Amino acid sequence: MSTGIAILGAGTGGLAMASDLSLAGLRAIEAQGGIERRGGPGIRYVHEDVPFAFVPLAAMAEQLGVPMPVTRGLIDMCGTAFSRDYWTEGPSASELGIAGMDAAGIARLVEQG
Repeated sequence: MSTGIAILGAGTGGLAMASDLSLAGLRAIEAQGGIERRGGPGIRYVHEDVPFAFVPLAAMAEQLGVPMPVTRGLIDMCGTAFSRDYWTEGPSASELGIAGMDAAGIARLVEQG
C-alpha cells in the first residue's frame, strides 16, 4: 500500500526513507539500525504525532474558528485506545503562543518568529 514518501525511522545510518510501508521498506529500516519499538513500530508515531501534530493543529483551528471534527475525533479515539489524554500532552493555544491571535497574527508568528 503506497503512502507517498515517508520518514519511517532514524537508524544508525540516518533517516530511512521509503515510498511505501511494505515489508521490504521495514526491513531496510531494520538494516539501518531499526526504530524504537514500544508496542510495535507504528505505536511510537501515534504517541508522538497525535499530541505534537494533531493537537496543535486542532488548537490553531479552534483559535481561528475552523471546525475540525474528524481531527478532534481522531485525537479522542487514540486517547481512548491508548488510555492517554493527548489533549493535555500536546501544547495548548497558550503554550503555542497563539492565544487570542487572528489568522494574520498566526501567519506573522510563523513567518517572522
